[in-house]
Amino acid sequence: MIMENTETLTFVQEPDWSWIKKWLFRFIGTYLVLFIFPFPISYIPGVDTAYESLLNKLVNWVGHNVLHIQGDIASAMTGSGDRTYDYVLMLILFVLALLISMVWTVLDRRSAHYRKHYHWLMVYVRYYLGMILISYGFAKVIKTQFPYPGFVQLLKPLGDASPMGLAWTFMGYSPLFNLFTGLGEVIGGFLLFFRRTTTIGAFLLISVLATVVMMNFSYDIPVKLYSTHLLLMSVFLLTPDFKRLYHFFISNKQAEPAVYTPHFTDRRWNMARWVVKILFIAYVLISNVNSGLQRSKQYGDLASRPPLYGAYLVTNFVLNGDTLPPLMTDDRRWKHLLVDRREGFAFIQFMSGKYGRYNFATDTSARTISMNFQNSAITNNLTYTTRDTGYLHIQGILEKDTVDIDLKKKGFLLVDRGFHWINERPYNR
Repeated sequence: MIMENTETLTFVQEPDWSWIKKWLFRFIGTYLVLFIFPFPISYIPGVDTAYESLLNKLVNWVGHNVLHIQGDIASAMTGSGDRTYDYVLMLILFVLALLISMVWTVLDRRSAHYRKHYHWLMVYVRYYLGMILISYGFAKVIKTQFPYPGFVQLLKPLGDASPMGLAWTFMGYSPLFNLFTGLGEVIGGFLLFFRRTTTIGAFLLISVLATVVMMNFSYDIPVKLYSTHLLLMSVFLLTPDFKRLYHFFISNKQAEPAVYTPHFTDRRWNMARWVVKILFIAYVLISNVNSGLQRSKQYGDLASRPPLYGAYLVTNFVLNGDTLPPLMTDDRRWKHLLVDRREGFAFIQFMSGKYGRYNFATDTSARTISMNFQNSAITNNLTYTTRDTGYLHIQGILEKDTVDIDLKKKGFLLVDRGFHWINERPYNR
């Protein structure tokens, strides 16, 4: 191993690896490379698409011919990372890594160690994990992963929420908590880009990712496979320091300082490495900030509110001259009109509890509303009036019916309660 001091490079003989350590490196190293690939060449146009096409064919072949799964194994992105496709792919990667490590063991019996391979594998995992965690972190720092609860979520009875929906509402409510958790991911990911801060970065990410993994398992959030892999990668980055950490925390022995050897002995190659490193880090940071701000302005907490933004309770509903009573079985009478943050549509909740999503456009100068049920060719033009008290009145022709509707803006304790430094009693409702 090359030891670096301020003036010279000296060589220190280290003991050879045991056969089990060599085999574990072959297997774990191969699996990690297979899992992470095609990063970083995935940034080359066309590479990601071609690689995904190859994986799709492999997954379907193994799924049908080996596992006897019936039907097509869908690879379309649905927001879930725990699809049948993902489990079959993990099995394929595991078996491939096992086979490659066995062949590697047979063909390479003379190598005493894989220190150089280990070094570059650590670099590969550090940069991949750092990039991914910074991306996830900025989605919380610039709050887009967990948007503020919409009116549909606020009106939904707690017992009707899915476990994932409950977690999303909990996380989406607090920008401060998003900032706190997001900074943990961003700082931890950033620390992985430098060898001297990798240990503390890995420690930080283990604490953050352990919480994420437990949340995914506890609330049935379908990112269990991927988040578990990220957590295990963080643990893997601590493997060079296991002995030192054991001495420091448990055996009460002196922990020897870590030795950082140069990546390259040629000064020009080291300069080139720094240029590439700086450009890569700048790209990761700038691209995540830019895309985060764009998403936030488009549909996040920074999105502009439409003119009639609010949740409205229908107090009176007249259809074709008849006043409809608020019967819970009625599919015609409105119960709520929900105009949320994203412009261009609104939800109508009927008395029966069913929802209808409408294209919804407001002309504030003419005081008119243009709306039509999605996929309907009929456009309805209505007029509206408002008052400062939150009153809204709508009238006109809707789906060939004459409507005259009185509505009043509805408040929510979760939204209106706010933060209080002083609480004489717990305000738990």
